[in-house]
Amino acid sequence: MSESAKKKLNKYNRNIKVIPNSLPFLPSSFSSLQEKRIIMVGRLSEEKGYERVVNIALYLKNNYPLWSIHIFGDGPMKQNLMNIYKENKVNDLISIHAPVKDIQSEYLKSSIFLMTSYTEALPMVILEAKSCGLPVVAYKCEGTMELVTEGYDGYLIDNENSELFNEKLGNLINDFDKRSIMGKNAMASCSKFYPKAISQLWMQQIELL
Repeated sequence: MSESAKKKLNKYNRNIKVIPNSLPFLPSSFSSLQEKRIIMVGRLSEEKGYERVVNIALYLKNNYPLWSIHIFGDGPMKQNLMNIYKENKVNDLISIHAPVKDIQSEYLKSSIFLMTSYTEALPMVILEAKSCGLPVVAYKCEGTMELVTEGYDGYLIDNENSELFNEKLGNLINDFDKRSIMGKNAMASCSKFYPKAISQLWMQQIELL
């Protein structure tokens, strides 16, 4: 599904074509980016790095207390994360919501998308967020590096560099124009994942059979 995966498999078979998943929805509108609301979406499991949200929330608490983080997901780490957020006194800035069918509306009510994962393959949630016009701040891993272009539609941060993560997040919070430009770039970069574009890739391969 990605160029990164292709590179890993090339030594076994060089006749490999990349056909990613398509976007599950095409938004009819996009976020105004005016809400002081940050969104995260994904399974509440260890590889997602949600414990790293504590540092982000403390940064918000000290610098941008009107902003909040909304996490949509469920999983084995839920109770543990709730305890961690409470112990660090940031549970007033972080809300964990159950998964919702209409996640599109939640993206549209938000202004920035965050990803703290240690590892990802091809995270569709980034594409969903970008298609709604949200800039992204994420830690570097195979999947995020595949979908985010540094300085164009978001920021990619080296793992464990929480200070730089917070700095880049602060840049987006402070600068609406930058959010808007990156948000527009994010939407534009999603076009190759539209269902029609992915269908064409499949048709090209089928015609070669």
